[in-house]
Amino acid sequence: MTVSPILIVTICSDRKMPGGSNCRYDDAPLRRTWSPDEQRNLLAKRRWALELLRTTPEIRDGRRVRDIPCNKALRDGGDFGGTADAPYLPAIERYSGRFYASLGDPDSRLEMVRRSEHHLLILSGLYGLLTPDELNQDYSCHITDDSRIREVWTRGSYLTSMLLAYVRHHRIERVFDLTGDEDYRCLIRWNEEVAQRIPVLHAFSSRRYSEKTLPALGCFARQCLLPATPQKLMALQEGQTFPCEDDKILITEKDSPLPPPPPPPPPPRMVPAWPWPGASSAEITMFHALREGLDSSYTVYHHVAWQVPGRRRRVRDGEADFVIAHERRGILILEVKGGKVRYDPTAESPWVTTDRYGNQNTIRDPFDQAQESKYILQGALKAHMPRSWVNIGYAVALPETERWERFPGLNKLQKTILFCEDLVRVREWVERVLNYYRPDPIDYKEAVKQLEELLITGLPRDKRGSRAA
Repeated sequence: MTVSPILIVTICSDRKMPGGSNCRYDDAPLRRTWSPDEQRNLLAKRRWALELLRTTPEIRDGRRVRDIPCNKALRDGGDFGGTADAPYLPAIERYSGRFYASLGDPDSRLEMVRRSEHHLLILSGLYGLLTPDELNQDYSCHITDDSRIREVWTRGSYLTSMLLAYVRHHRIERVFDLTGDEDYRCLIRWNEEVAQRIPVLHAFSSRRYSEKTLPALGCFARQCLLPATPQKLMALQEGQTFPCEDDKILITEKDSPLPPPPPPPPPPRMVPAWPWPGASSAEITMFHALREGLDSSYTVYHHVAWQVPGRRRRVRDGEADFVIAHERRGILILEVKGGKVRYDPTAESPWVTTDRYGNQNTIRDPFDQAQESKYILQGALKAHMPRSWVNIGYAVALPETERWERFPGLNKLQKTILFCEDLVRVREWVERVLNYYRPDPIDYKEAVKQLEELLITGLPRDKRGSRAA
């Protein structure tokens, strides 16, 4: 049994060993680590994080996080307070990313951790805190995937209080922080709370916070921490350095050797502030991608309808899924189509979409729809600004469709189609499309102001209940 007063804290990894033994969850490591109340609270938090992972609308690398195969296969086992059998592996075997690869192959690192006298805890976006021998399932959950998942672990300084409870239960006298990744380090209030109760040494590499620090931190753990005696680790001093691989590790009592990173830019103005209730899954995906990807220089109107004068004094209606406005770049009409969209110019109905159940439906040409909206809106703006030319582009978003093999004959339009791979670079895509229509930025302040009048101020109440955020 581990009796060392040394605790090493590290993080999970994106790369994991798949599979495992399909069995009932063994809660012995959980019972050895936490009190009964702490066990119940931890399992409840994990259950909450699991439900958020199953329902999150967020996108990573061009696909929904909840639709990643290992996430869809997660079971309600004992690791989440349930009773189902699941394919389990010990955490030290499951995680196989850069930090863990530096410890050796799965058998070697399992044996190394078992032989070590010291305590080891692992921070995880889905599990919170794990001991190396605790069983877990295969999953993919970055702490940056959904702010609500981060909140599960940071609300009320929950993980910090759990870490301090571990320190009390196991009589820890010194903590080594090997988290490396700043997004995970921030889950613990190191300087504000932990360091006030127990000495902490943080390990930083010369590469600071990049993912390239992880192999060096793993090497540092393998060579200098896990095999060392408690007396040797208690004798380590502030500011010591250790060569590891092609890097150098500095241990310091400071929470960070660098100034805090700059805050992210403010988001765009979204009108309305949330997707409208009848929005399709593709529109919801596009809404979140635009909100996360653009900055405050943009205004994004979602599911907008307008009325403009037509012939013979009749009112002409217009509607668009998204209208994106920028005072220097212009205006972009965006038509969104969901499902797996295909285009066959030889077919009677060239545009077809396939939903999640495999049902196929023909759809109207999205470029015709977007272009029609463009001309209606352009004419309305021209009526208010007869001496000004307004750059209005139009494009099609297919956020659930992969790239070009499905679109023979549309190569000329490739710059104006967004595919699921473009969601992670949505700002670059929007700017590229606006530059396609007008490469030289000019002053569109008056046009953007008139657009506001058309889409918000003059909007009938029976068509739009929600107003600007």
